Amino acid sequence: MAKQHLPFAARREIMHNLAMEEIACAGMLSQLPRKLIVMRHGQRIDPTEELTPESMAKAKEMRALLERRFGQVVAVLPSDYGRTQNTAKEMGYADTETLTELSESVDDYQAIPWVGNFAEVQRSYLQGGPTKELGDKHARLYKRLILSKRSPALVITHETRPEAALASLAKDKPLAALGESLGYLEGYCLTVRSDKLVSVETIRQDQSHEVNLPLEVLL
Repeated sequence: MAKQHLPFAARREIMHNLAMEEIACAGMLSQLPRKLIVMRHGQRIDPTEELTPESMAKAKEMRALLERRFGQVVAVLPSDYGRTQNTAKEMGYADTETLTELSESVDDYQAIPWVGNFAEVQRSYLQGGPTKELGDKHARLYKRLILSKRSPALVITHETRPEAALASLAKDKPLAALGESLGYLEGYCLTVRSDKLVSVETIRQDQSHEVNLPLEVLL
């Protein structure tokens, strides 16, 4: 029996419809929110890189908290410091990818003033200098991770001022509502949709102090 071929016009219409479906699916995927969690490491036993027993226990609790709120973390990205690697280990993450880009000299960190809350970090950032330089550098890294990693992804950082990167990302949006600076095993979750930072949500040991702040700023 001879094969029957569709007329060219019919084949062209089918191909066109398939292409339009692919474009529509891609558009819907681009609108799905992407989440990047940035968290400080657990407290270490100075001068070693080992975590304190209390932090080891809290690390396990923090993984359960993150998964309840954001779903299963699919990419775990600790810095190359032992304290962050050990935090990931105590959280139960065996498959990790080291972020060497977070490494800075001790002098770089000591140049950033130690202040007590997000508002003061943002004020220091807006004045320029080391806080702005480090904040902008890490903000560029976080933008790249949001675009290149599966969601939700978790960055475990050793830096003492992860608030500076948020000050860079938030631009002129006030961050005072986020409260005190981040402690050990605390952080924030960035929610991005398309090319816009929609909101930031703090992650605290005391969950009564957590805040979800709308931002709506372009990345």
